Amino acid sequence: MTVVLCRGVNSYMGHLEIRQKHAEVTNNNMSNWYWTRFQTENVKYIGSIDLQGCRILTIKGDNKLGKTLILKLFRRSFVKEHDPGLIMDGFDEAKTKLTITDGSMEICVTRTITRKDSPPTIEYDDGRPVPLEIDNRKVGPETFLKYLASGFGLDPFALMPDDKANRLEREKYFRKIFPVKFSGAKVAEITGMIVKEDKLDLAEFESYLNGAEENRTALNREMADMEGAVNTLFDSLPKLTIDPVEDHIATADSLQKELNEKRRAWDKRESDITQAHQAAVAERKAQLARDIAAATKRLTDAAQVEIDTWGLVRDQTLSDERAAAQEGVSDLTARHATAKQQADEQTRTMNLRAHYDEQRAKLKTKALTAAKAQTVVDRLKDYRAECFRVLPIEGMEYFKGGALSIGGKDFDHELNTGDQLRVCILIGGQTDNSVRLFISDRTESLGPENEKWMHEAVMESDFQMICTRVTDSKTIEFERIE
Repeated sequence: MTVVLCRGVNSYMGHLEIRQKHAEVTNNNMSNWYWTRFQTENVKYIGSIDLQGCRILTIKGDNKLGKTLILKLFRRSFVKEHDPGLIMDGFDEAKTKLTITDGSMEICVTRTITRKDSPPTIEYDDGRPVPLEIDNRKVGPETFLKYLASGFGLDPFALMPDDKANRLEREKYFRKIFPVKFSGAKVAEITGMIVKEDKLDLAEFESYLNGAEENRTALNREMADMEGAVNTLFDSLPKLTIDPVEDHIATADSLQKELNEKRRAWDKRESDITQAHQAAVAERKAQLARDIAAATKRLTDAAQVEIDTWGLVRDQTLSDERAAAQEGVSDLTARHATAKQQADEQTRTMNLRAHYDEQRAKLKTKALTAAKAQTVVDRLKDYRAECFRVLPIEGMEYFKGGALSIGGKDFDHELNTGDQLRVCILIGGQTDNSVRLFISDRTESLGPENEKWMHEAVMESDFQMICTRVTDSKTIEFERIE
């Protein structure tokens, strides 16, 4: 039988408009079942009770009266959890009997709790045994009950914000009732990686998304470091005083050549003067030798005076020309030293600019790589949102670690309690459980307004609900909403 679970309800509670999509769910050809009566006999703490079915049943009373025990007994009608400690003192056995209906028939599930076991009996209301078959295959009573109510007793308010452990359980719950799958080929196309699996679950998909985000973060960090280094390098360039356009290296080389020419010219001039002096002296001595025989001592003395005078002239000439040459050399040396310094600074400027240009090019390449990495992350997130659009609540997404988002708002921190309660009911209503019953022990601390919102959300669903509330009453009380 195909049953409609969602009516396209558009409700406004607090600050969030929550829209539930139209959906039809085939529940293994099973009808929806609702509880009509629950009875116990000889159960410890609560004895014998007889409860009639209703839309919302609130069990009230002080602590340690057995409120939570009643919830457990409802669950154990369908789930085998043997506990001989439930038998009241003085008796050998206890019983629970849950009657459910799909509108056309009633089925009674009876658990007889003995010291050794808690076997179920499944009968029609007239006592006839129910055929225990699934798809024309005979099964045992426990298997049949599990099939009849695979998610029976779901507490939708387990989704409410709590500690980290609660969010991890929430993630497991989401994966169970919303088994979203991602295409491995699509992830491979987005990331450029090899993905062997045809289908990925949320954890596997988010491993690729987390890897892409880590790669993007690393690239952004490297790009920031490179940008800082490039900016520091750029800041150092204006401090240089040499115009890199002028070729100071060529100027220094030219001056070096000029200085070498000056030095060679002086060396040649000094050699010429010395050679001329030596030649004159030799000539004069030769003449003197020729005249010795005929010359008087006066001539000899006069010649010697003349020779000495020539020596003084030579020394003075050498001194004057050496001073002039040295002055030119010193000036040229100073000019060469300045040019060499400027050439070195020009070389440093050119090297810095070349290094700056190289780093700028690398930074541009890194920026392009980081942008591509960001694109991969954005496309993966868009693909995840696209896959989550199949969920029964518009704008709903869940993430690794149990985080939940509705319409872009964080479930844990951006929704008020009323909105959170409604989302819990809408999500819980998506289970494929045939027995339409919520059981919750987490509503005891709700204020009157939030309790009202919870009741409205349950009444708009096709579920019944049993919950508890702590009061000052020393006996258990039952509040019914039909």
